[in-house]
Amino acid sequence: MSKPKKSSRAKVLLIYGGGVPGLTKEKFSSLLVDMPELSIVADIESKFLFAEASTDITPTIWIDLAKEIGLNMNRYQGFVVLHGIDNALYTSSAISFLLQNLSKPIIFTGPQNFKANRQPGTQTGDQALRANIVNAVQAATQPFGQVGLLYGNSLWQANRAELVAEASGPFRSDVELGRIDFSLRLPENFKAASGNLRTYHKLESRVEVVNIYPGVDYFRLEKRLSELAGGVLIVDSRENLPSELEKIIKKVSGAIVLFAPGVNLSVSATNVSVVNNMTLPATVTKLMWLLAQGYKPKQIPSLMERSLVGEVNEVIT
Repeated sequence: MSKPKKSSRAKVLLIYGGGVPGLTKEKFSSLLVDMPELSIVADIESKFLFAEASTDITPTIWIDLAKEIGLNMNRYQGFVVLHGIDNALYTSSAISFLLQNLSKPIIFTGPQNFKANRQPGTQTGDQALRANIVNAVQAATQPFGQVGLLYGNSLWQANRAELVAEASGPFRSDVELGRIDFSLRLPENFKAASGNLRTYHKLESRVEVVNIYPGVDYFRLEKRLSELAGGVLIVDSRENLPSELEKIIKKVSGAIVLFAPGVNLSVSATNVSVVNNMTLPATVTKLMWLLAQGYKPKQIPSLMERSLVGEVNEVIT
């Protein structure tokens, strides 16, 4: 008796990562049943992982999501994460640091825009969500290793993306991984990573983001920063930092990142990084990842400058 042939069809794991209003576990299951078109693209298995709203996403959930994907990496050709628009940039950026040297795609998708995100169940919103899921599954069958965001016809690199909230989709990146028409078009030189997947299960959550503005309470800022492992300070300075802020960052022993897009600032403190060529979600999650790996504050500036998972826009200097 001959052995049955193994299926050559792609196998994709679709994970519900929370945040799509009104999409309960039951509705998620029925959504997949009502989408027979998915079976044309790949063999789909699903996992309802989180029911939280995406506004309530925490680093613990990011780690659990990374564990789920890491444990199943050898069973599937790719992964699709269904996620609300809020905090999708933080979740996807965190996953790019927690799962490194990817040989398979992890594609985030969800409602097409904020209106559909707020008003689930409308015909237009549901059709757009269904189309995004189908396109994301199609992208997840391709042989490349990246964490991407797929909305409409565009597949963006997640840790380089920013919120734009346009009709064509909520995000935009300076790195477009591909476009969906009748198939997914990828750059010719796009390849999966070689070697083993590197998985990490720690993020330092004692990191906060603070806007620096005229009138900020520097006394409270210094006290708070002294209690944290790291801080990301969003500064609007074009030449010099406020004198009080300069004094504080010289006193604080934790890791400090000055987030100043497109601006070249010079600081003398050895525990201070200046970031002008990454997105805010990538900056925050990268700092959380570096601190969790045991790097000291004085080691972090050089690592923040280095592109670890493609998060640095090296065109900007």
